[in-house]
Amino acid sequence: MRVFTVLYFFVGGCVFSIAQNLSYSKHHYSIKKRSTQTLNAFGDTLSLSRPQEMPMLDGAHKYSALKKKQAKTNTTSSLKNYNSSVSQELPSPQIHTQFDALGDYVSALDTAYPITTSSQPLDNTIAVSKDGLLLSAINTKIFGYDLFADSSLFSWVGLGGNTYSFGQFSSINNGSGTAFPFDPKLLYDSNHDRFIFCFISGRDSADSKTVMAFSSSNDPRDPWYLYDIDGNPRNLNQWSDYPAISISENELFYTVNLIIDGVSWQEGFDGSLIWQMNLDSAYAGADSINLTLWDDIKHNNTYIRNLHPVTSGMGPEGDNMFFLSNRNFDMQNDTVFMLEITGQATDQSTELLLSVGKLDQPYGFPPNAKQADTDSLDPTTGLQTNDSRFLGAIRVEDTIQFVGNSVSFSTNRAGIYHGKITDIYGINSTFTGRVLSVDTLDFGYPNIGFTGKNTLENQAIISFEYSSVNRFAGTAAYYTKDDLYSDLLTIREGENIIDNPPLNNDPYERWGDYTGMQAAYDQMGSVWVCGAFGLPNKRAGIHIAKLTSSDSIAVGLNLSTQDHTLKLFPNPFKDDLYISFNLQETTPHLSIQVSDISGKITYQKNYKDVEKGAHEILLNAAFFSANNYIITIKNSDQILFSKKIIRP
Repeated sequence: MRVFTVLYFFVGGCVFSIAQNLSYSKHHYSIKKRSTQTLNAFGDTLSLSRPQEMPMLDGAHKYSALKKKQAKTNTTSSLKNYNSSVSQELPSPQIHTQFDALGDYVSALDTAYPITTSSQPLDNTIAVSKDGLLLSAINTKIFGYDLFADSSLFSWVGLGGNTYSFGQFSSINNGSGTAFPFDPKLLYDSNHDRFIFCFISGRDSADSKTVMAFSSSNDPRDPWYLYDIDGNPRNLNQWSDYPAISISENELFYTVNLIIDGVSWQEGFDGSLIWQMNLDSAYAGADSINLTLWDDIKHNNTYIRNLHPVTSGMGPEGDNMFFLSNRNFDMQNDTVFMLEITGQATDQSTELLLSVGKLDQPYGFPPNAKQADTDSLDPTTGLQTNDSRFLGAIRVEDTIQFVGNSVSFSTNRAGIYHGKITDIYGINSTFTGRVLSVDTLDFGYPNIGFTGKNTLENQAIISFEYSSVNRFAGTAAYYTKDDLYSDLLTIREGENIIDNPPLNNDPYERWGDYTGMQAAYDQMGSVWVCGAFGLPNKRAGIHIAKLTSSDSIAVGLNLSTQDHTLKLFPNPFKDDLYISFNLQETTPHLSIQVSDISGKITYQKNYKDVEKGAHEILLNAAFFSANNYIITIKNSDQILFSKKIIRP
């Protein structure tokens, strides 16, 4: 057990604390590979799995009480228990332009990925490779699609068509499968060109585990290596719930919440865990893999709840990993917990650090989202929004952006929170954020993806679900850049209300616990979104789309025609090379030349009538062998810029 004392820093009205009364324990485990599975090898075999998550037991009544309390809260009055001078919610600023967003919709989902069960919530998750191979999973099936070939990846004769149940995926019929699988998570590793798929199995201490699967190649039709992670590592009356995953360059980080047997997820929470494991061993299908478990993670002797890992915006990098948490059941709060695992599990000096920050704008427990059939006098009805936990987070350099559910304090409707933490490695970190909302809509379950083409671009796309008494539940998005926001973009309109069979006669509908989102690694500046919408049969449908930022110019460069302002990113470059520069005047004849150190020109492209201002050019590394090069930009015969670049 490790315990740290508190150090406070006061920076411009922001309270920031390092390792404030943090305690945790660290354990080591070894898990054995239990099977190697190949999809399309199941024939007509169909395994049985329960199609929806467990009723909330006594938690339904306590959760309803929270919703009623939230409805009675006067959120437009002065903020209580909030350490800031800010007294009301800031309005959402607008860029007043639409962004080029909707494209590459996977139309085959309408027929190839049928929603034929009462699965609820969907728990949308997605992973897309650089080669256009797409995996999507919901409770409780997985679907694959080849975007370039425009065809399903999986095809077999029998029930289900182009999808596999989680039981089939894990070979339930060979005696080592699953019971009651739920909560899927997919991830594409752009560094290793591999897929990771996991889901939880079991709902009590006797059978709880996580099935963790790693693809053996970049094609999900090739063999997968499957491992089981114990869902009850303390050997008590507990089981694992609500997974989240992220990766560094070399390791997988996997978080879950522990729930006490027979108690609801709201009241039965008994700590959050972080599992850390090596990726090379998993991708190789090693017979056994060593894991490190970070347990008993507490602040002031109280468990920190819902540790959401932070994804690197431009792909896996480094050995450390950040995690975010908050006080998700408070009617109103401004606290953010930022944790960091400082290195690889094999490094004896690796430790868990905690920083506690105060946001300049609060978040709060959200009301349920309304539908056409929602009882306006009963706050426990409508589409369930769970709580205000953080649901998505990305890091670029020393800045983290995150999103989660929240109440809108100005409208008392369900909104989404967008926050930012800067200078995460220093002592001058700032914690800022705001609630995004529309007075005629309810929002829920946001996710966030980085859309810059290099680390200088401070931009992202936020996708989420919406609903109201006048609009069927659907999926929408905002584009954000430099703390401004675009107009609301509707990605998919709903076609009816969502009215799945109720859980244990509860009055609300399960909307979803999270939505899928991933950067398009073959096209930086774009993201893949997997959201929900109301189907004509009142089920929740799946919509997958590719959203693209309309801004392709690097920001904040302060360019001039002096040579030192030519920006080459990254340098050295292994994939795409971005060349950014500024012209003081329109140039009738502009040429881009790449020459090796002997002076031989290996690449040249000419442009006519190039207007003055900032420009960006993309070069693909595939056209260049390993060498040192000189990038030269000319106006006719006059050299404007020249700089060395390395292709390793």
